[in-house]
Amino acid sequence: MKNKWLLGLGAAAAGTAFYVAKMSTEKRAQLKRQLDESVDQGKQTALKYYKYFAEYMDETTTEQTFSEWMKDQVGTVKGKFADQQDNMQATLASLKQSTADLKDRLNQVKEDMQTPAEEEAYQDDIVVDSGIFTEEDEPRVQVFYPHTED
Repeated sequence: MKNKWLLGLGAAAAGTAFYVAKMSTEKRAQLKRQLDESVDQGKQTALKYYKYFAEYMDETTTEQTFSEWMKDQVGTVKGKFADQQDNMQATLASLKQSTADLKDRLNQVKEDMQTPAEEEAYQDDIVVDSGIFTEEDEPRVQVFYPHTED
């Protein structure tokens, strides 16, 4: 993959070099002017946006530098997280306590279930009288297909 990419890049560079070599001097000068104009336009746009940024910073930070302003912003966010951390720790402590209470309650129920007197109370005795099931009472299985006479 890397070799193919490098091969393609080399082919593009060779094609560009061949095209520039075949160009006339007027065409080269025109291409150079267009490139210079594009670069100048890009510089002007960057300076314009830098000016906008500087004006914004002057309006938002009256006597602070940008680094001081950023430190204040980070300190504010850090304080908010510290407040939330206390709430989170209280919530986790409550969850651990509730889990421990539930575990104790389940162990108590398990111990109560394992006592012999209560264990017998929870069991239902089901007795099936095998005398009521005889072959005469059970219907015969009828085979519909294939039908053979025996």
